[in-house]
Amino acid sequence: MLKEKGFKEEEIGIGFIDETSPQHTANTVRVCSFEKTRIIKNTTKFKTNTIGFYAIKGESVKSFIEDSKGLSIAKFLEKIREVNKRYKA
Repeated sequence: MLKEKGFKEEEIGIGFIDETSPQHTANTVRVCSFEKTRIIKNTTKFKTNTIGFYAIKGESVKSFIEDSKGLSIAKFLEKIREVNKRYKA
């Protein structure tokens, strides 16, 4: 499709973006029990949004972002473009 728009193969970078948000809080599991059980939870909150561009053709990029909203993602796309200047598409 990009070739149909006039881009040459050497001008096209290819990769995948993946975002994750690891958290310090544990996932709680419900347990069926006939006796009263004590559940211990870690209530410390720690969260970090991590995003990465995994290049098949080009340079990979990873970053920590403030949140997963459009503006943060757009800034990350600009970082990808900056690192992969030799590609036009």
